[in-house]
Amino acid sequence: MIILLFVLLVLLAVCLLGMLWINGARGRERADRRAIRTGDLYAEVLTALNVDPRRPILSLSVSCDEVVLKYLDPDISPRVFRMRDAGFEPLQQRFVLAMTHALAVDLPVLQDENRYHLVEKRRRSEDGMSRIAYVYELNMETKTALMKLERWKGEDEV
Repeated sequence: MIILLFVLLVLLAVCLLGMLWINGARGRERADRRAIRTGDLYAEVLTALNVDPRRPILSLSVSCDEVVLKYLDPDISPRVFRMRDAGFEPLQQRFVLAMTHALAVDLPVLQDENRYHLVEKRRRSEDGMSRIAYVYELNMETKTALMKLERWKGEDEV
């Protein structure tokens, strides 16, 4: 009986420590997003991307070296913001996800889980190291439907 009680207490302690760790990680993520959104880099990224809300976004990719916005319309060139070209150091890996989530706040269409999904990809950075990039991608069903309607050309939109 005492052994069972001891095992239960150990399991309870492990669960509590796990919950504290998760809450701490979430708190760090919120602090990272806040730091990103209030910085000069974020303002320059938003300005450089110059998002047209009338046009569907095909993908938004954030890596430590650059942010790339691609529209569904193939006639529109991708909008690329390179950190070094703008005078900024590459993002530390922990801030890449924070930048991705921060951009999704200002581009709320990306938060539509029926149209977009967030994927993690490995990419080579400028220094040749393998780094994680995060990409919001338009799902195939939505892409196909928009291509059939050709609404992405923005001709019939108000």
